[in-house]
Amino acid sequence: MVENGSSCNFSKITDFPESNLPFTYSWLIRDFQELYAKMKGGESIFSETFVSPASSPPFHQHSTFVYNHFKWKLRLYPRGFLEDTCVSLYLLPEIAKLETQRSSKSRSSSYQFDIFRLDDVEIRGSYVLKKLECIQKCIKHDFKLDILRQKGLDKFCKLDQIFPDNDKTRKTDLVIRVQFTDIPKDIIDIIDIQPSGNRVCDDLISSPSLEKYLLNETFSDVTFTFNCGRRLKASRIILASRSLHFEHMFAVQHKDPSNSCIIPINDTTYELFEILIYYLYTRNLQKSLSLEVMQKLYCEAKTRSIHELAKFLTIHLIKMINENTWDELLMMAWQTANRELKEAALNYVYKHWEDVKKSGRVEKIMLYENVEWMEELMKARFYGVGKYKFVQCLE
Repeated sequence: MVENGSSCNFSKITDFPESNLPFTYSWLIRDFQELYAKMKGGESIFSETFVSPASSPPFHQHSTFVYNHFKWKLRLYPRGFLEDTCVSLYLLPEIAKLETQRSSKSRSSSYQFDIFRLDDVEIRGSYVLKKLECIQKCIKHDFKLDILRQKGLDKFCKLDQIFPDNDKTRKTDLVIRVQFTDIPKDIIDIIDIQPSGNRVCDDLISSPSLEKYLLNETFSDVTFTFNCGRRLKASRIILASRSLHFEHMFAVQHKDPSNSCIIPINDTTYELFEILIYYLYTRNLQKSLSLEVMQKLYCEAKTRSIHELAKFLTIHLIKMINENTWDELLMMAWQTANRELKEAALNYVYKHWEDVKKSGRVEKIMLYENVEWMEELMKARFYGVGKYKFVQCLE
C-alpha cells in the first residue's frame, strides 16, 4: 500500500536541459493500473525532485557565478483528490539553496500539464504515445515558500481516457508532462534581454556604446586590410578591452613594430568583419541582417571566441525559427554544438509536428544519414525537448 502523500520511486524520462524556458519535465509512470488497484481515494504519489530551468552560461569569461534555479515535484492522485472519476495532478515547490540564502518568500510560475499513454511499448527502438484528453489550462500561480502548498487541477484527466473500454487491468504506462511557459524575473540574474530585443546587457560587464568612436580616424590606431582591397580602421584599446581574441592579436602584432599598425584579415570578408567590429563598439547588431549573414557571423564569433556575440546571435536565431527555417537552424545547431538553438528548433518540431511532417524537410535531414540526429528528432517529436531515459518503477 502506498500511504497518503508518500513518495514512490518513479523515474523521470527527461534530464533537464541546460537552456532557458520554455522548460519541459516528463514523468514516466509504469503500470498505472497496479497503482490504481492498490490505492484508495485521496492517496498520492510524488515524482522525483526536478529542477527548472538550467541557466545558460554567462557571457562573462573571467568569473564564476552561482545560477538560480527552482526545485519542484509533481503529485498525482490516481483515484482523484476530490472525485474518483478523475485523476488529480498538482505542482509542489521545494525550496532551493539560493532561495534560502536570499530569504525568498515566494516564486511565480506559469505552467501547463499534459498526459500521454504508451499504447505500444516499443517499435523499432522508439515509443508511440497517445495524447489523452485532459484539462489544458495555463496555470499562473504565486507559490508562497513559507507554506509550500501545491497548485494544480482536481479534475485533470478522466479515468475513461486512461482506461479504454473501462478495462482497469490492462497494462497502462503513462507519461505526465509539465511545461513552464514563462521566465521569472528573479531567475535572470546575469543575462537581461531588453524588451526591444536588440540589446543584451550583462550586468557584470556594464559596457556602454562607443558608436561615436566607430570609423573615427582621430581615435583609430590600427587598420585591417582585406583581400577585396578595402580597409577598416579601429581602436586597439576598444577592441582589446572587449575581446580576448583581439587582445591576443594585438599582443602578437606588437612583437613586429614595423607592421603593427596594419593587420591583414584573410579568413573572412570585409562585410562580416565590419559587423563584428560594429558589435564590439556598440553591443548591438546592425539592423535587418539576413538569416544567412547571422549564421555566418555566428561562426565568426565562435571562431574568434567572442562568446557574448555568439550568445546574442543565438537569441536572434531562435526568434527566426519558423516553418521555413527550422530544419536549417536545427542542422546548424547540431553542427556547431549549440544546445540552446537545437532545443528551440526541436521544440518547434514538437509543437508543429503535423506541419513539419508534410513539409518534406524531415526527409532532407534523413539524407545526412546521421543516426543521432534522427534519434533526437524522433524523441522530440514524441516527448518534447530533453534527454530520455526509461527506468522501471522500484516497488
